[in-house]
Amino acid sequence: MEVPDSFLSWEILKTFSGLVLATWVVVQFLKDLLFFRRVPTRLLALAVAEILLFSVSYASGELNFAQFLLNLLNGVFVALAAMKGHEVVVEKKSRAA
Repeated sequence: MEVPDSFLSWEILKTFSGLVLATWVVVQFLKDLLFFRRVPTRLLALAVAEILLFSVSYASGELNFAQFLLNLLNGVFVALAAMKGHEVVVEKKSRAA
């Protein structure tokens, strides 16, 4: 296995775990910005997941109607996984304190 040149690449973002990680990181940065404070975090996570999925599909040249429908559904799964991962981390911190 080769060591990647960067932390994220299109190949990594094509995987479920890569999308979940990217969604979680972007949401953590955006949710405290002035404009995004009014947006519910779950909705923000869904929007970020969908944007990432459509970006990856477009960049890889795989965006068609069938992929469009799959991206809508997969975005929900990615957002749910990113949100649950955050809940697990926060819950572990509160138990340790």
